[in-house]
Amino acid sequence: MALHPVGSRLPVLLLVALVTLTTAYIWTKVQLAKTLRQVETTQARIRSLEEERDKLTAAISMNKKPGAIRERAQQELGMIDPGTSQPKGVAKNVHAQ
Repeated sequence: MALHPVGSRLPVLLLVALVTLTTAYIWTKVQLAKTLRQVETTQARIRSLEEERDKLTAAISMNKKPGAIRERAQQELGMIDPGTSQPKGVAKNVHAQ
């Protein structure tokens, strides 16, 4: 069995090291690009959620105004204020027998 001199293995070792370093560099770049895409997606989602929060906050603010509940009850549910006159066609003093 003949021993190979160290000099003949050096090019192979350098090639393996070069391939390993290149692979590690490319893998790092790919992972970085993937992470940046995730950050951009997350930032877009944050902006969307902030807009939704602003809309909801505005809706809450509008509903806290005096008379807002009464107005919604009258418009959406057809409710009337007991102190006002009743609409036409509705008997005023209807009692259950």
